[in-house]
Amino acid sequence: MVNRRFWLLVVLAVLVFSVAEVKPRWPISARVLDNRDLAFLPHVGSTPYLAMNVRFAPVDEFKSQVESQLNIALKSRGEAHVTVITPPEFQKVLRHHLTIGEINRIALELDIQAADLELVCLGRGEKLEPRQLLSTYFLVVKSQKLLEIREKILEQYVAKGGQAEDFDPEAYHPHVTLGFSKRDLHSSDGVTKNADSCIADLKIVE
Repeated sequence: MVNRRFWLLVVLAVLVFSVAEVKPRWPISARVLDNRDLAFLPHVGSTPYLAMNVRFAPVDEFKSQVESQLNIALKSRGEAHVTVITPPEFQKVLRHHLTIGEINRIALELDIQAADLELVCLGRGEKLEPRQLLSTYFLVVKSQKLLEIREKILEQYVAKGGQAEDFDPEAYHPHVTLGFSKRDLHSSDGVTKNADSCIADLKIVE
């Protein structure tokens, strides 16, 4: 009898824990996945980086949903993209053997705007600063094509004299930033924009 009660309590505890762990599923337009007709936008200014241009309207619509559901207001840059080579990756490593123009050419040759995007979840990153909690919200994504572009960039970097260990193509957390409370947060803030940051699952709708 005691053993039966013990196992009944174990089963109930597992069920309660499982229910608590279920994340909501929020609808998001499938339009965010098809960006092949968008122009590639080179970022060659004072802070060069490589990015895939993403359709802004459905991203902005989803941002509004997040704001409504969570009763928050988020700042936005008014555009959407998936960063492929971050500014620090270029400045600290790649620029010593590759120009941003060469990196852009690799991206165009591999048709960056036709890259596959798989939506993983809605992610949130937070950082506590004096007197305020900073937050950033983003779509966590996966993309085999964007990973292949990073691998090709490494190949060219090594061909031009770089060391393979200087740049890891797989040390990569692709995402689309939705908005933030004050400023965007990055790895330098202790925020990793991957599946560990998920707060809601996504349901793709037409």
